[in-house]
Amino acid sequence: MLIAHISDIHYPAGIHSLHGKRWLGAFNLLFNPLRSFDSSVFPPLLTFLRNSGVDHIIITGDVASLALEEEYEQVRLAFEEARIPPSKVTIVPGNHDTYVPSAMEDETFWKVLGPYARSAGPDDYPLVTEIGVGGLVTIGLSSAVTSPCAMSYGVLGTRQLERLDDLLARYDGYTRIVALHHSPVHGLVCDGLQDSVALMDILRKRGAELLFHGHIHHTEVHHIDLGPGRGQLPVMSVSPALLKQKTAGKMPTIRMIDVHQGHIEHWLVKWSDRFREWRPER
Repeated sequence: MLIAHISDIHYPAGIHSLHGKRWLGAFNLLFNPLRSFDSSVFPPLLTFLRNSGVDHIIITGDVASLALEEEYEQVRLAFEEARIPPSKVTIVPGNHDTYVPSAMEDETFWKVLGPYARSAGPDDYPLVTEIGVGGLVTIGLSSAVTSPCAMSYGVLGTRQLERLDDLLARYDGYTRIVALHHSPVHGLVCDGLQDSVALMDILRKRGAELLFHGHIHHTEVHHIDLGPGRGQLPVMSVSPALLKQKTAGKMPTIRMIDVHQGHIEHWLVKWSDRFREWRPER
């Protein structure tokens, strides 16, 4: 099974009719080169994935920059034009998808992405998808909450963690991929996952085979020690897929993962400005 991990799309939109926190976010997009994104590389990315024969695409949050309807409309249209059906996509929300209270109240992420959101609303998590017939399952979590200005923390909550505990036990023996926006191994009180300790306790108790996250805007692989005889859990992140600033270690990047009979192989695919295409690094 071939899986693609994408994160922190931050699809850029216009900055008209903005106020409050959205103005601050728009200012950051305009004047911070590390927060500058290029929507033109998104259609070629989806074409690359479709032509590669990918079985499932996992997007770990921050689909939008400012949680505007037009941002989600453009992302959904790109998937439709690439002829990638919702059944091949799992998207979990990030803090930018609930950027302001109205985005959560109106459920903009879920309403506009529609079938690509694969959930009815913010309370409909964990999101479980069984992929193919090879014993692979994705468990999508929502850590997205609306936070005050200058903060970007995430919260899973007791109910979601209890359901995750049950699901990891139910799918024991499968290749289980847990996906969420906030990292369980990074972050401070202001920008990290506030109940990361509880999540780590469940992962050590039940185990998992892979964990994907975003939020940190870096391409990294860490490992969580699951305890004696239980091995290690790979924790993977990727840089923003539409990042315009090409600084070292922050190229527009996605990760491909090949899962075959319990064996996991992964490699990076990066956007080349020179060749105007996505190129695997293998």
